[in-house]
Amino acid sequence: MKHPEKVSADKAVQIFNAVNMGLVLIDANEHILMWNDWMVKHSMIETGVALQKKFQTSSQTNQARLS
Repeated sequence: MKHPEKVSADKAVQIFNAVNMGLVLIDANEHILMWNDWMVKHSMIETGVALQKKFQTSSQTNQARLS
């Protein structure tokens, strides 16, 4: 079986943005590493603003916020 080729970072970003739903990639400390175009459109928060912020959710209100 032939191994698939590695996906370039640019191609990964294109795939991440092509998905028609909100996708957020966070690290172990809840810092945002990726924020797709769907999130920009529906949250009105630009990617550059969201990156490296903390993504926090509240189990009581079921809402998320950036800090």
